[in-house]
Amino acid sequence: MSDTRSGGTEGMAMNSKASPRRKNRSLKVFLRSGAALFFLALIAVNAVTLYNLYKALRLTDQVVEHSIVEMHHAMRLQMSLAQAAMPPNDYLIHGDPQAREEFRARIAEVERNFDTLIPMTAMTAAQHQVLVKARRDWERAR
Repeated sequence: MSDTRSGGTEGMAMNSKASPRRKNRSLKVFLRSGAALFFLALIAVNAVTLYNLYKALRLTDQVVEHSIVEMHHAMRLQMSLAQAAMPPNDYLIHGDPQAREEFRARIAEVERNFDTLIPMTAMTAAQHQVLVKARRDWERAR
């Protein structure tokens, strides 16, 4: 038998088929390539999912910021209404004429807060109706 590495033709018939060792190597390469492609696809899908999640999160952040701004104005209205109730109380208790001037100044602040809050859009229809009713009650109380 001659050595196939030496260029002899005797062993060519036996070498025409790939050796089992070579088949194992190509199978390992195939499996590793497949696993690498699978993980790359998995990473790509996760990247797209995370990007879409980030977009949704950014949009909800905008909604929350908008709601916080409107809530801030609602709290300012509530505080100005509570502060506007104090000067008439002081006037009734002490009879101080300066309390009437302070009440007039508070009226302007309350009106400004109502005017700022009523056109805002984050509230429900029921909340808007409550706000309109509160404004009517405020106008009757002045």
